[in-house]
Amino acid sequence: MRKTIFKSLFLFIVMAIAILFSQGVKAQSSIQWLVKPQFDYIDDFSNGFAAVKQGSKWGYINTEGKIVVNPVFDEVTAFKDGFAAVKKDGKWGFIDRTGRFIIKPQFNLVWGFSDGMAKVYLNKKYGFVSKEGQVIEPQFDDASFFENAIAVVQKGYLRGLINKEGKFIIEPQFNFLDDFKEGMAVFEIGYKYGYINTEGKVVIKPEFNNANGFSEGLAAVKKDDKWGFINKEGKIVIEPQFDEVYAFEGGFAKFNVGNNWGLIDREGRMVIKPQFDYISNFTEGLAVVKKDGKYGFVNKEGKVVIEIRFNRVSDFSEGLAAIEKDGKCGFIDTEGKFVIKPHFSGVLPFEASVARVNEGGRWFPEAEMGVDGGKWGLIKNPLKASDKITNYEKAGDFVGTISSIGGNEVIVSGKIADKVKIFDKLCAFNGEKIVILQAHFPMMTIAKCKVIHGSINDLQGGMKVYFYKRKKDD
Repeated sequence: MRKTIFKSLFLFIVMAIAILFSQGVKAQSSIQWLVKPQFDYIDDFSNGFAAVKQGSKWGYINTEGKIVVNPVFDEVTAFKDGFAAVKKDGKWGFIDRTGRFIIKPQFNLVWGFSDGMAKVYLNKKYGFVSKEGQVIEPQFDDASFFENAIAVVQKGYLRGLINKEGKFIIEPQFNFLDDFKEGMAVFEIGYKYGYINTEGKVVIKPEFNNANGFSEGLAAVKKDDKWGFINKEGKIVIEPQFDEVYAFEGGFAKFNVGNNWGLIDREGRMVIKPQFDYISNFTEGLAVVKKDGKYGFVNKEGKVVIEIRFNRVSDFSEGLAAIEKDGKCGFIDTEGKFVIKPHFSGVLPFEASVARVNEGGRWFPEAEMGVDGGKWGLIKNPLKASDKITNYEKAGDFVGTISSIGGNEVIVSGKIADKVKIFDKLCAFNGEKIVILQAHFPMMTIAKCKVIHGSINDLQGGMKVYFYKRKKDD
């Protein structure tokens, strides 16, 4: 009898060990490598390419992880509109997707193309160059990016507006002139702030102590040491009452009162009362919050849906968020469950169905990508397209449908003005393939978009389109 009991117990232990081992193998096998850790740095994918660093030199890989432009450059930027800025022998120029120079290295510093023009810096002055190599001579003391065929420039201590020929539309006359946003720009005269339109006409008189650009039809303004919001007629629609505010994104704005952060909606209602040390905007229906040094997530009702227990987190992207716990990094889903258990030294959010991961490094905030040493590789998103779509639908990220396709232009129809800003990213799915679009001309009910990841051949009329990510500032 005793032997039978011991035999049964032995078999039970063996089976338990086998199950644990198989679960461990399963957890590891869920990691689908696109590129095993081998690079010193990997940048975001943009236009189908990602910059990579090997030793002291930079090149590019494609979405299959193959090197397509050899690492021969001293520094590089991401591809944008089919071109990338690169530095060689101390000077910056531009290459195309084959690695061929379309603008030879000649500048001290450059930025990516925006609206067909790139900002350049030479001999302590700013200018611009077109994709065809036509140069607006570096002559300005400061300059913004081109948007809607205009750019803000500074000469001496005053700012004005130029067109793509480099001619002044508005002569330098403002002490401060911000970039144009939604057709209007903040200006400052005599320590008061107002707004002009693209013709240089004052549309909101300078009466505020400070002001920010418009976003979703509202702009933050400061009066009597408190921040509120105005509409495009200059009328205060949310009374100044906050110590600090951010622009509206997706119908919500972050605000601070007494060093506590919360969220308001467009009517000024407190959706999430000020109670956190930090709060992000909503992405895929959830916002990051910080309390007592730990991070978690809340939903749009202000309820904590993922416990505040992580040392670091990212926003959600493609249904997953990067987290760090006890010195190791992994990914959780929108229910807070581990999809990829903490295993890596460092991770960054999924973009275009892949994520950058580090093995062998250590967390160091001042280092590139927050990790010192080790090697970076790429893993695939293990979620199926149907899971991602379910997340987007649940989060209310449906934008509209594809109404037409021509050349490299895709027209999306829907309630565009409510959700999409210029240069925001959208996405659509064909089976397991994701196609990422960038909105170049969002209007009230349609958005003209360009494909920046994937193939336009995988799109067809009637496909559903979802909000993907906000524009990144250059």
